[in-house]
Amino acid sequence: MVSFLSGSNAIRSKNSSAKRITYHVAANWKVIENYNECYHCRPVHPERCEIVPDFKRYGGAKLDWDRGIDHRAGAFTFTWTGTTSRAPFPTLNEEEKVRHEGELIYLNFMLGLSAEHAAAFLLWPSGPGRTRVACDFLSHSV
Repeated sequence: MVSFLSGSNAIRSKNSSAKRITYHVAANWKVIENYNECYHCRPVHPERCEIVPDFKRYGGAKLDWDRGIDHRAGAFTFTWTGTTSRAPFPTLNEEEKVRHEGELIYLNFMLGLSAEHAAAFLLWPSGPGRTRVACDFLSHSV
């Protein structure tokens, strides 16, 4: 993850863009946080499994989150096609450009890192069965 985050200066530059999406989930925040390991990916996100086949093969087991999870051949990001017109962050090496990395920073703060964008998820409990999620997407401007 160090290399991914070393590109954070590129994210904060004047050529970066950001978008925030806020939504509510009818679930306790701990349930959402537990989803970060991707044991749920095979049955809940079959479209993501097309981009990252190891999610389908292994679920949350046997995934090397420290190194990052390989995308399928020809894919390098979490779009429907696995591609985008946005350029990768300039500090990534070739191996990092074709992997997805997910990090649990705090119990309520998760990062999803791809070659050309970062998604930060902040979970705010609103009650025992309700959570507000603030999701920030950061990328280079196109």
